[in-house]
Amino acid sequence: MITVNTDLKPCPFCGALPRTNIRWRSCDGHDLILEFSVRCDKCGISRGCQEEVNNEVFGTYIDSMNKALELWNERV
Repeated sequence: MITVNTDLKPCPFCGALPRTNIRWRSCDGHDLILEFSVRCDKCGISRGCQEEVNNEVFGTYIDSMNKALELWNERV
C-alpha cells in the first residue's frame, strides 16, 4: 500500500497555507528528473527534493512527494 501524507503545516514565517508543486525536467536530453516541492506563495519559502526517474515512476513520485512534505513539516 502506498501512503501519501497530505497534512501540511502552515508556513513557519507568515502562517499562510503552502501549496505543492511538481515539475519534470530533462537532464542531458534523455534522463528525467522529478522535482517535488512545498512552497509558500506569500513569503516565498520552499522545501523540496528531486529524484531521477527510473522504471518505477509512480513509486519514485510518491517517495519524492512524501520526502518533500516531510522536509516541510520537520522544520525548526
